[in-house]
Amino acid sequence: MASSRGFLWGGLWRLGLLLEILVCFAPLYMYWILGWIAVGFFVFPSREMPWADVPVVPAIYVLCGFVGLVTLFVVLLQVLIPPLRIVRGSWLLFGVAIGMAPTIIMSTQGLPWDDGTDWFLSCVLVFLPMLGSGHLIYLARDFVLK
Repeated sequence: MASSRGFLWGGLWRLGLLLEILVCFAPLYMYWILGWIAVGFFVFPSREMPWADVPVVPAIYVLCGFVGLVTLFVVLLQVLIPPLRIVRGSWLLFGVAIGMAPTIIMSTQGLPWDDGTDWFLSCVLVFLPMLGSGHLIYLARDFVLK
């Protein structure tokens, strides 16, 4: 009977972690998908010079978001399956930094919620992903900080 409790607790812990990832990162990655769409609208209509109209900064933000998404999944796999070693821990920290860079830069450059009306949006798009990243790094600290 004790083993079934351990199994249940292990399953609930994993479910709670996946729910945390969903709550912390889903709104940010919905904006990331919208960024892919926006960059695509700039690239594909131009036929003469396809790269002439590409906004460089949003494209870099989208690519950094992709690196962050891949890093998120690698760290999540590391937490859920501890013996699994995909990449070195220093590369994971680098990927987390690259993935969080657009969020940090955009939050310091002034966003539409600077007037204080959309504090909730600020929490959802800036603070929750930072807290989620910090918690995942804490959970994978034995691997990431080696």
